[in-house]
Parts: sequence; structure tokens; C-alpha cells
Amino acid sequence: MKPDDLERLEPQNHHEYDTTRRPVSVVTQAGVQRAEAVAMTWTKQSLYVAYAGIFLMAFCTSLDIQVTSLLAYNATSAFSSHSLLATVGVIGSVLNAVVQPPMAKVADVFGRTEAFTISMILYILGYVQQAASQNIRTYASAQIFYAAGSTGLRILQQIFIADTSDLLNRALLSSLPDTPFLVTVWIGPKIAGELGAGPWRWGYGMWHVFFLLPRSNFF
Repeated sequence: MKPDDLERLEPQNHHEYDTTRRPVSVVTQAGVQRAEAVAMTWTKQSLYVAYAGIFLMAFCTSLDIQVTSLLAYNATSAFSSHSLLATVGVIGSVLNAVVQPPMAKVADVFGRTEAFTISMILYILGYVQQAASQNIRTYASAQIFYAAGSTGLRILQQIFIADTSDLLNRALLSSLPDTPFLVTVWIGPKIAGELGAGPWRWGYGMWHVFFLLPRSNFF
């Protein structure tokens, strides 16, 4: 074959290769698009306020866990069903694992604010039902709403941190929601001891009021 023939074949082969390639299109969901658009508008001052809100939210959540986990003994004993304490705990543990993927999907499809609102409503509803429960069945069913809401809020904290931080600082900032446990592990049992000796229902009912303030800055 002559060199001129090779020169004529090279553009033809290159053209045939290009026609077989297919562009890869990535479909970004609406919730992710809105989160990316909002992340571009954050200023340093607004991020400081947002992360302060995350810390206060994590502090309330960790203190809540330390208090209500001990008040569960008083609640089940009040219903003469102390033997079902382990069953109630298993229900909450299973839901904590199951709710995470659906809630993360809701945040991606509908938006962070919508998922946060749903989690907060479930969280408050669970506490109101636990405080007003008159039997062990109502108390146990309240764990469904509480576990779904609390798990959703925790996963959304990590999603917010991932949306607003770079890879260099993400590992440090992602540990921010866990730092309050270093303090609340000592405070929680004392609060639970005071509430357990008296109106234990207030140990559940008071949290839906405390959670509204630190979480209002996300709306």
C-alpha cells in the first residue's frame, strides 16, 4: 500500500472511531442541584452560624439520648411491662439502620429542607406520643416515629457538612455532631435521675420545645 493511501485512511479511521463514542450524561437530581446552588451562596459568617446550629442540635440530640435511654426503665415499669424493655430497644435499633437510605434519597430527590422538615415532624411526633402514651403498645409504636426522625436528622447533619465543606476539612467537621457526647454523658444521667423520681413524662415532652430553637436557622 502506498503512503498516500495510508494518509487517506487515517482520517477515515479517526472519523469512524468518533462516531462510535457515546457521551456519558449524568442526571443530577433536583435536591442535589438546589443544594449545589445554595452552597455557592454561603458566606463565612452564614457558615459559622450554620455550624453553630449543628453543634447546638447535636448537643440537644446527645443529651436527649442520654436522658431518654434511662427514662425508658421508668416508662416500661409504669406500664407494668418492664420485661418488654429489650423489645422496645430492638425496634429502635432496627429502625435506626433502616431509615438512613430512604431519608438520604428524599434529601436528594426533593431537597435538604424538605427532608429536614419531615425528620423534624417525625421526631417531635415521636416524643409527643411517648409523653402521652397510656400503655406499652402506644409507647413502643412511638419508637417508630422517634427513630425515623432522629436518624433522619443525624444523617442530614452529615449531608449538610458534605455539601458545605471541602475534602481537606470534611473529616474534622464530620466529627462535630459527636463531640457533645463527651459532656452529655455526665450530665444526662443526673437529669434522668431527677425526672425519673418525679414526672418522667416531662423527660420526653420537653425535648420537642428545646429542639425548635437550634434547628430553626436551617429553614
